Amino acid sequence: MRLDAAISGETSVYATSDAPADPEAEAARASAEGALSSARSDLNAKRNTLTDQHPDVIAAKNRVAAAEKTLQDAEAKVAASRLQNTAAAGSKLNPEEAKNKLRDKKRKIDAEIAQREKPAKGAEDKSATPAPATEEATSIVGLETSWARLSRDVSEARDQMTQLERNYFRAQIEASSSLGGYSDQVVVLDPAFMPTRPEPPGKSLIVIIAGGLSFVLAMIVALLRALLDRRIYEEADLARIAPILAVVPRAGRRGLWRR
Repeated sequence: MRLDAAISGETSVYATSDAPADPEAEAARASAEGALSSARSDLNAKRNTLTDQHPDVIAAKNRVAAAEKTLQDAEAKVAASRLQNTAAAGSKLNPEEAKNKLRDKKRKIDAEIAQREKPAKGAEDKSATPAPATEEATSIVGLETSWARLSRDVSEARDQMTQLERNYFRAQIEASSSLGGYSDQVVVLDPAFMPTRPEPPGKSLIVIIAGGLSFVLAMIVALLRALLDRRIYEEADLARIAPILAVVPRAGRRGLWRR
């Protein structure tokens, strides 16, 4: 570094009091500072939702490291530019006084670099100690994995239990048949199965159902006809329509001997 060379006396020492740097070097340093700030903001935003082992977080860390390296190079170029501009001015000072000023400037630059590196170190310490939210997310993932594994084990155990029950029932039947001496008679010829095309009900059942429905419908039709019929059949039917003025008595039957 040019500051170290100037302090050790390897190069000529010139005045360093308020010598401006080149605009390009200043612009490069400002751009490096903006890139570092943006990279750190992106890293902090990703750490709020992702773990440190996530590829996006790792890539963000790499961008922060690259931005810090770029900023250090820009700071060194700014310091070198100031030295060159001071040397070009031609103001030669006492070597010891110039070295003291260079040491002060070097301490300021080192302090500024160390201050800029503190947030990165704090972020690394934060990544070493996971936040409660990260620990909670990790525990939730572990619980989900354990639950899936236990559910699979329970399903397999249930299937095995069902198969064992079937085998036990079959063994009981075979043992009973063997002890009773009629093992040859207890043989399942056709195991039970779900029919794909079930047979329709018999014709007699269809006739009975149709007859019952026809009788019920006939009773309903007869009841409706009786309720809706307005023809006159009796004296009461006539009285509903108009008052009765006179009634003709029914003629009695004469005996066969009366003529």
